[in-house]
Amino acid sequence: HLFDLNPLKRQSGYTVHDIRNQRTIQLHVCDEAKSPCGSGVGVCLAAGQQQINAGRLSKMLTYENKVLKLVYRDGDPCPANPTLKYTSYFSFLCRTTAGLGSQPVLDAFDETTCTHDFSWHTPLACEEEMVMECSVTNGSTIIDLSPLIHRTGSYEAFDEDMTNLVPDFYINICQPLNPIKDVSCPPGAAVCMVPVTGSPVDIGHIPATPKFNSATNEVYIAYNSSTPCSTNNALNFSSRIIFHCNRGTGLGKPKMVHKLDCEYLFEWSTPVVCPDEVDVSGCSVTDERLHYTFNLSSLSRQSHKVSSGSRNYHVGVCSSAADVPQGRCKDAAVCLVSGKRLASFGNIKEMKMDYRHQDEALILQYKGGDRCPTVTEMGELCVFPFQYNGVRYDKCILRGQERPWCATTDNFQRDKKWGFCGNVTGHRESTFIFKCDDSAGNGSPQLLSETLDCAVTFEWKTQVVCPPRKMECKFIQQHKTYDLRVLSSLTGSWMFADKDSFYYMNLCQRVHEGPSGCPEQASVCRKSHSGTVQVLGLVHTQMLNVMDDKIFVNYSNGHECPRRNKKATTVIELKCAQTVGMPRLDR
Repeated sequence: HLFDLNPLKRQSGYTVHDIRNQRTIQLHVCDEAKSPCGSGVGVCLAAGQQQINAGRLSKMLTYENKVLKLVYRDGDPCPANPTLKYTSYFSFLCRTTAGLGSQPVLDAFDETTCTHDFSWHTPLACEEEMVMECSVTNGSTIIDLSPLIHRTGSYEAFDEDMTNLVPDFYINICQPLNPIKDVSCPPGAAVCMVPVTGSPVDIGHIPATPKFNSATNEVYIAYNSSTPCSTNNALNFSSRIIFHCNRGTGLGKPKMVHKLDCEYLFEWSTPVVCPDEVDVSGCSVTDERLHYTFNLSSLSRQSHKVSSGSRNYHVGVCSSAADVPQGRCKDAAVCLVSGKRLASFGNIKEMKMDYRHQDEALILQYKGGDRCPTVTEMGELCVFPFQYNGVRYDKCILRGQERPWCATTDNFQRDKKWGFCGNVTGHRESTFIFKCDDSAGNGSPQLLSETLDCAVTFEWKTQVVCPPRKMECKFIQQHKTYDLRVLSSLTGSWMFADKDSFYYMNLCQRVHEGPSGCPEQASVCRKSHSGTVQVLGLVHTQMLNVMDDKIFVNYSNGHECPRRNKKATTVIELKCAQTVGMPRLDR
């Protein structure tokens, strides 16, 4: 991020009153100082007729621990210690509500060293957070690349043709590069090239969001830049990262594979873009990402009935519907009973199961039921039998029209509502959306929607599909074993405070002894002083990765962030140390 304090320039400068020492302080920022103490003086003290140079103007900003700093040195000699000179320190602190008319404040003056400390709250010191989409849709599947975002450092890539061990490229996705020690990449760059001679070059700038190439079935990010290409001044440098599926524990990293004219091509093999892989066996489904098996067998031993007005759906889970007249609705897993009429809404032999991470739901679907009923060309359901000219009909008729038509109520003579019949090609089907509810026990299905008497959807809240509350805490990557079990508590959690909130955290399993309102599926919760509890990440979303000798543990699917239309995510960075240590909030 590029910090710019130029809007603080004032030709007349700023006046601060030092009441304790009965002095007036005149200071300038970012502007050529026209000070009473002389040219180039940034801070001038006035006590009666005496004027003191308290530091010469400097534009050398530094950024440390989220604080923007500026130091004015080489003032007049310090009376208490002539070997020292007056020095003034400015700390610019982020405050979005301060407004551009904010003023500096004198925090302290040390007479023994002749140093002034000023603080300045301003929105110009706020590090702008680039918020952009980091996922892409492939049909009904959402491919989320946010676990690949490097929150603190960067990915390094090398040109395979070079023997130099110094990285040739620094890369991040969906946000700009973080500060890199001894490497000054341009602000806003997400792909930075470090040439053999000269300064680092921006070859890929934010914003750039993931795209899906349906022809190659690949996810990619294309970056543009404003940097002229050295081999063709008519073009600017650009970069493209293509992501390939590679199942495994590590998230992978980018590799530079090719340069074409002014575009650099990188490839990234990672499990993040792999389609959800499930193994269905009997009445259970195993999700490879969670390494967990959801088993619905306990629901298959019961009969279930769902009412829709005067009609009833008889439902079977991995079994035929029970309590229906013998010989009717053969092999139906869902059978609609309406008086003496029965209809199959899915064959037990055409059952499919899947687990959808984006919805945190297990989907059970039956297809191949009875033929869908006739609808009009306008999408209205034909009602059979219907009455026309005193005669009852149970199919589309040609009487009075050139094409087959039907009534859309049971009495055409009275209601006069009808339409031309459309072509019927589909078969009835049903879908069950199982969602986790720890307090529901086995639960029961609830009717969610009916579509033209052809498709029906049920929602089923049950504890049977609640995801695991404990994840693997020991993993191997690049032939090294990482064991985090000593940081995972079976009875408690890590608790620490920061500003106005308390944080509760556990690794690889749920928070124990957390605040009321922190659910059993949570690995991270936050409680404010007002008592509000928010979930910052769920156990079963855990992802582990190693980068630059640091372990990163990601938890997602926390509380809704309404301004961004996203859910809260927590990244825990583990560094090597001599002790177990304690967590603290970074940002």
